[in-house]
This record gives sequence, C-alpha cells and structure tokens, in this order.
Amino acid sequence: DINFDVLSSNQTNVGVQSGSRTDLNLGISKNFLDGRLRVTVGRNFALENTTGIQRNPSEVFDNVSLDYNISRDGRYIGRAYRRNSYQAVLEGYVIETGVGFVVTVDYNTLRQLFGKKEEEIE
Repeated sequence: DINFDVLSSNQTNVGVQSGSRTDLNLGISKNFLDGRLRVTVGRNFALENTTGIQRNPSEVFDNVSLDYNISRDGRYIGRAYRRNSYQAVLEGYVIETGVGFVVTVDYNTLRQLFGKKEEEIE
C-alpha cells in the first residue's frame, strides 16, 4: 500500500516573523507472516517552508509503525510506532514514540453498542 498525506499550516505571531508550511508525507506498507505483521514506513517532505525551521536530514524514515495481529481475525492488535511531525503551535518538530493495544469490535446498530446483552436481560 502507498499513502499520501498533505499538511498545511500558517503561523501568525504579533511582532514576530510569520510563515507558512506545507508538508507531504509519503508512506509505504507491507504485510509479512501471512498478513499478521504490517510494517509501515514514511517520510515527510517540505513542499513549502517560510518558517525557517528545518528537520534533521540524517533520518531515513520519519515515521515507522509495526502492527501485529495477536488474534487471527484481527480483533486484537499490538502496535509499536515512531512519528516525527511538525507542530505549528510549538514551532518545531515533535518525535512521538510509543506502543499500543488495539481492540476492534463490530456492531450493526447503536443499540448493540450501548444496550444490554440478551443474556443480561433474561
């Protein structure tokens, strides 16, 4: 899979130089282990940058994510990730690293989501 994201931001500060920035994120995903492991890597490219803030050019990939399907049906997923993104409010890059646990549940109606189960009613 190939993903494209575009993020545009404007900075307007009173008494300080203002600027604008547009970034393009290009990401590529590949499945391994019969679809149980998904590896996603991405890179941010500055299309427009009048803020004067530059990223570290030595990084090969800005964003890396590993998703592992703990259950075969994909209901339980373990995730490890690293994201490098520009934050206009902070006027710089923020590197976020973490792990997560994702639970996916399917519902057909809102009643199934918020209502009691039939066994509990009886």
